[in-house]
Amino acid sequence: MNTEAMNARLADRREHWVELLERLTNIEGGTEMVDGVAEVGRIVASELDELGFTVELVDGGAFAPHIVAQLDGPGRPIVLGGHLDTTYTDYAPLPAFALDPPRAVGPGTADMRGGVVCFLAALDAMAHAGLLGRCPIAVLFNSDEERGAPTSRDLFREWAGRARAALFGEAGAHDGQVVTGRRAKLSYRLDVAGIAGHAGGRTGTRASALLDLSHRVIAIEGLNERFEDTAVNVGRAWGGVASNTIPAHATALIDIRYPRADQKEPVEEAMSAINEKQHVSQCSATLTLTSFRPAWPENEGSRALAEMVRQIGSLHGEEIATIQGGGTSDANWFGAAGVPALDGLGPIGFGHHTPDEYILLDTLFDRALLVAELVAALADADLPR
Repeated sequence: MNTEAMNARLADRREHWVELLERLTNIEGGTEMVDGVAEVGRIVASELDELGFTVELVDGGAFAPHIVAQLDGPGRPIVLGGHLDTTYTDYAPLPAFALDPPRAVGPGTADMRGGVVCFLAALDAMAHAGLLGRCPIAVLFNSDEERGAPTSRDLFREWAGRARAALFGEAGAHDGQVVTGRRAKLSYRLDVAGIAGHAGGRTGTRASALLDLSHRVIAIEGLNERFEDTAVNVGRAWGGVASNTIPAHATALIDIRYPRADQKEPVEEAMSAINEKQHVSQCSATLTLTSFRPAWPENEGSRALAEMVRQIGSLHGEEIATIQGGGTSDANWFGAAGVPALDGLGPIGFGHHTPDEYILLDTLFDRALLVAELVAALADADLPR
């Protein structure tokens, strides 16, 4: 496998990869910051082009273009996946990239500019060791992951039908575990319409949208008791214009996570029932699905990949365990289709989506070597599916 050559290449180019991480992190690239995300994509595409990949920029509609980069070889492709955008909508309160050993600090270092750089470094190390081209590789980096992949999910579904395995570079778990399955996610927006009025009126209609929404929020949160292993959260709610007016409008944002595909329909039916029931006279509600990712139950192929990772780790004196992820990622599209998949192959990170986000910098290179060795081993492996 020529691990020594790959490790030496990573060490020789460490400064390059750290500088690239700094450059990408300091580009303001929240999902809706289309120009910034597109610039990140152009830089990443250039790195892939230099490695011999055929790079295509796929139209992202209202978002920046997605990257599809392919390298030919025999057999079905191994997909390396990740995303170019960050969750942030305002960079003003966020710190610039900084090295604070053993940390690399900055917005998106963990989620997931670090994972993108990790995968590029892994592919570069493989190229240096003469290990590229032994099997086809497809690199898929989308620009709208943080908003539920509305324009790229079909791209992932398409590649799930082709892939032999899928490896995703979201940050590694805190203790270095890799992810072999993830829960599903449903996100909703609930809008309630009432009738505006003066709060001091003693007669007439009091169709308060906020009062109606409050009843619905209690009912939605009550689903936590109804469905096993399901997490239902009303994360944000607002409405009205002033304390002395009856609110004509109110809105809530809802996040639901569940582990099994067969739970989707009962949860959807429960949400529809809550939406259809009128809690306050003359108020009405509209429920809109804003995001969905399917459940990715651990499968035999994912367990086989995890065993390969454990064996590679043991050669370096490292014990790499597995975990079922509580959050979702675009690896869900592959795992839900039965593709052998692993996630959490990026550097170990903390403080995702906060001003304190950082990675442990050395783990970027540890994981790059792990990914390079895993992809090289997969060229000769038969995976169950």
